[in-house]
Amino acid sequence: MKSKYRDNKPILPLNVSEANINRTYRILDAIMSTLEELEGYTHVCIEAGKERGYFVIMHSIFYFEVKEELRKSYGSKNNSEFPAYLMLTMSAKSWFTDSGHLNMEYADNDNEPLETQVGKIIYDMFVVANKHLTIDELKEREEKREWEERERQRHLEQMRKGELEALRLLEQAATDWEKAEKIRRFADCMKRQIREVPNEETRMRLLKWLDWACDKADWLDPLTEKEDDLLGKSKHIFALIEKETN
Repeated sequence: MKSKYRDNKPILPLNVSEANINRTYRILDAIMSTLEELEGYTHVCIEAGKERGYFVIMHSIFYFEVKEELRKSYGSKNNSEFPAYLMLTMSAKSWFTDSGHLNMEYADNDNEPLETQVGKIIYDMFVVANKHLTIDELKEREEKREWEERERQRHLEQMRKGELEALRLLEQAATDWEKAEKIRRFADCMKRQIREVPNEETRMRLLKWLDWACDKADWLDPLTEKEDDLLGKSKHIFALIEKETN
């Protein structure tokens, strides 16, 4: 008897004959009841118009199906006797990482019907579930370590960029200060020579230009703060450092 829809709700995926339906329910009930006591659970859903049932234990999901297999029983004298043996098949994987796929199969045999294998079935499921959990936890730890390493590298890269910016500020400040000092030394030498210029009008023009040069030296000097009508206000190195470190 195949499983059918009941009010558009899925039921257990069973593909067994009437002769085995009650046995099947007892076996599944034993498994489901035990799993519930051990914090597992059973769920049935419809996928692509077909019922799918699965057990869940920790990180593991076990898609299951109960069906029948016809085979000759051991010791049968009648070659035409092929009783229906119950078979429980499961496809296991970790739902957490979608890995660790494993097929599991349990069936009636002449010495051990499926009912007596319930304990082994549950034990095997927990072995698989614990293995999945261990692998998932190791993978999660590895992913966490990789994330922490990426964060560390990102932080180091930010620090490196910050260090490069600070170095560029230092180099630029030192270069500007050196330019300002060169202009001032040049201005001092020029001022001495201007005193020797006999023409007063020429001397005044040169002194005016010299004042302009000294103003530009002050504007370039990172150790001073100077307002210029065309160039704007220069920034003192202390203000630049304060901005850089905040």
